[in-house]
Amino acid sequence: MTLAYRGPDWARPAIGGALVGLATGVSTFLTRYTIYTTKLVRRGDVLDDPVEKTLIGRVRAEGLMGREPAIIGETLSIKDAATVVRESGTTVVPVVATDGTFLGTLSALAVATASEQGIDTSQPVTSLQLGDEHVRRSEFASVVLRTLLEAGVEGIAVTDDDGKLIGWVAQRDLVRRIYRQQRRALEQAESESSWGSRMNARIAEFRRHRDSLEAHDEGRL
Repeated sequence: MTLAYRGPDWARPAIGGALVGLATGVSTFLTRYTIYTTKLVRRGDVLDDPVEKTLIGRVRAEGLMGREPAIIGETLSIKDAATVVRESGTTVVPVVATDGTFLGTLSALAVATASEQGIDTSQPVTSLQLGDEHVRRSEFASVVLRTLLEAGVEGIAVTDDDGKLIGWVAQRDLVRRIYRQQRRALEQAESESSWGSRMNARIAEFRRHRDSLEAHDEGRL
C-alpha cells in the first residue's frame, strides 16, 4: 500500500516532520528494551531468573502432582495387590498405612518376582520389599525429574511434611505439561514476531513516504 498526500503544498513539511517523529518514536519503543538489556548484560547484571526460563521453572512437586493411579492398603494381600496394579494401567502403585502414611510402592516387577520365588501370595503386601521413591510436596521440579530418572519408574508419590500420601507425579503428565508449555511459548513467539514485523513494515513505509516528500520538495525548488 502506498501513502499519497493530497493536501496543500505548504503543509507537506509539517506532515513529513510528524511522520518522522512517529516513526522515530515507535522505533525507539521497539528497540529500547533490547538496548537497555544489552547494556545490563555487558555489565554482568542478572536480568531474569534463568530457572524461570525453563519449561517447568520453579514449580514444586505439589504443583505437578495429580491423582494416584490407585492406592493399596497395607493389609491387602499380595494376590489382591497384584490385581490392583494390573488394573491400574500403570506398573507401580503406592502403598499406604491405615492413617494414610506412605509406606512405599508396589511394582509389577516385584509382584512377578514374588510369584517366581513361590512366596505365599496370601500374605500382606507389606511382607514384600517395597520401593521407596517419593518426594515431598515442597521439592522443586528438578528433584522430581531426577527421582523419576534415577528410579526408572512411571511415577512417584508425593507426601506432605508428615509423610502422608497426597498425590502422584506420572511421567506422562510431565510430558503433557511440557508439551502444553512449549506450544504456548511457540504461539506467543509467533504472535509477537508477527506484530513486530508489521510494525517494522509500517515504520519503513513512513520513512519511504518521508523521503518521497523531501525529494519532491527538493525538485520543486
